[in-house]
Amino acid sequence: MDYHYPWNNLISRWKFGQQPALARYAAHWMLQDARIQAAINAADVLVPIPLSKERMRERGYNQAALLAQAFKSHKHQLHCLARTHHAMAQSGSTRAQRLRNLRNAFTIDTAQRHHIQGKKVLLIDDVMTTGATLTAASHCLLQAGARQIQVLCMARTP
Repeated sequence: MDYHYPWNNLISRWKFGQQPALARYAAHWMLQDARIQAAINAADVLVPIPLSKERMRERGYNQAALLAQAFKSHKHQLHCLARTHHAMAQSGSTRAQRLRNLRNAFTIDTAQRHHIQGKKVLLIDDVMTTGATLTAASHCLLQAGARQIQVLCMARTP
């Protein structure tokens, strides 16, 4: 969906308003689309975009991880992709600034690489604005040996 009223308010409440239970409803709604079901079924592994440790302490939960779990798939790997550093908030940044902020922002621990190597990965996030976060995470996953990356986001900025 496009990230505008009323969805932007709902997603903001989910992310910043201590409303983690909304992930369950978002997943249920998204699974009504046969294309989303097909993408989940075709993936070998579901990987949510991770939060930095600082952002996780602020929010108390990772909305992308909650969404991945709410799809009720045994394929999710919640901790295989990690943030290497805390990037400044991306809202209000240009695509070039976002790409610069996210340079080398993701890593995959050596012990976790077997979850990725040769696999079709469905990368999950809540909102895609410029695609910089998803691009940086995709590069990291491909360098770790992922065979294919597909992206699933709840909303996209118009």
